[in-house]
Amino acid sequence: STEVIMATLPVHGAAKLSDRGIFLREAVPSLPCEAVEYPHRDDYYLFGVVYGGSCTVCVDFQEYELTGGDVVCVLPGQAHAFLQAENLSASLLGMDALLVGGSDRSVIDEYALAPVPLRVDVRQRHELGALFSLLSDRYAEAGDESSREVVRRLAGAVAAVVMEAVRQAARLRPQPRRYVDIMLRFRKLLQVGLREYRSPARYAAALHISEPYLNEAVRAVTGMSAEKYIRSEIVLEAKRLLCHTDGSVKEIAGELGFGDCTYFSRLFARTAGMSPALFRAKYRG
Repeated sequence: STEVIMATLPVHGAAKLSDRGIFLREAVPSLPCEAVEYPHRDDYYLFGVVYGGSCTVCVDFQEYELTGGDVVCVLPGQAHAFLQAENLSASLLGMDALLVGGSDRSVIDEYALAPVPLRVDVRQRHELGALFSLLSDRYAEAGDESSREVVRRLAGAVAAVVMEAVRQAARLRPQPRRYVDIMLRFRKLLQVGLREYRSPARYAAALHISEPYLNEAVRAVTGMSAEKYIRSEIVLEAKRLLCHTDGSVKEIAGELGFGDCTYFSRLFARTAGMSPALFRAKYRG
């Protein structure tokens, strides 16, 4: 067993990536590297593939075990960390959001409804290994704009194979397509209105459906009522702020639209199983 093998991940935005708009990290059992054990988030996409061995990743404070054939996607803004690993062989690609097309972003948004890990088939696993090998060779020597464009196109091919696997997984979903579509539209509304609006009825009206139908769709996809899902998203954003800012619990409550800090703390504790202060101490030490 080793400490985790992934090289230290950047904690800054896409502007901190290379001038290629991407970065590449590879892990092999013989080259252990420092873990990134603290939750952090970036404003670019991450695509990782495991060829052999195993590792533990944490995405939005949920831990997942990855083994050979597993792929992980991390969306901009998601808190994540790479924890312990054993005999890990893997590749990790970071891509500026500008390099990920709108249709692919929609596919990844749907993927986020069913958390990692995502398994690829034998062919896709072989293709990803070959593409990462080509990408690694080119990445090391890309000095002019022509070479950088080749690197970006190879990175796009990696993303395309991952997107194919995501689409295949989506077709296996047991939920009716109309429920998934409602859930995706609901999530987009939440991204804009979460800090101001917390009423399922308001979101149902914005979606031009009844509140019971919104509940039916959200429950079918997530197992939660719309109200509970909204609450879970509020607490998730609070967790991110507790990890990534130095604001007091009162300030974070205010940032999330809660005038009553005591009420916010009770809601957080009921959902997260611990107080905001204990959560921050756990994840930030």
